[in-house]
Amino acid sequence: MPDRKDFDTGPIVFGDGIAAGGNAHLSVFSDGTYSMTGHFHASGLPSYDVSVAFIVADDEGRPISFGHTGRVHGTLEPGSRDHDFAGTENDPMIQQLWPTGFGDQGEWKANVNINIQEMIDAAKNDVSDAALVASLFV
Repeated sequence: MPDRKDFDTGPIVFGDGIAAGGNAHLSVFSDGTYSMTGHFHASGLPSYDVSVAFIVADDEGRPISFGHTGRVHGTLEPGSRDHDFAGTENDPMIQQLWPTGFGDQGEWKANVNINIQEMIDAAKNDVSDAALVASLFV
């Protein structure tokens, strides 16, 4: 088994009333292989585009970035509240930088975006659908 270095986000929690969160894990291996896994969950009305990125560097500060994006659906939009991901890839640059201490430095950042217009349109559709159903009973 090749040498391995692991990075975890721990719980990803967003402030300002954002009803989404999750976690992610990155493993990098001396043969250039890396794997990234994670989970996001929405627990409120809006849906969110979610992303997480890891930046890992060697002792000389040369970075390689690893990232993932997805979507979690809130009450106002059909779809899953959960977004689970897992993948394994290979980047030859990891193997090249490994002898220089690659993986000794690492950071992560997560982000959520909400599309307000999309949320307004979904609410309008719900109101129109409710009006149509109500008109059928008049």
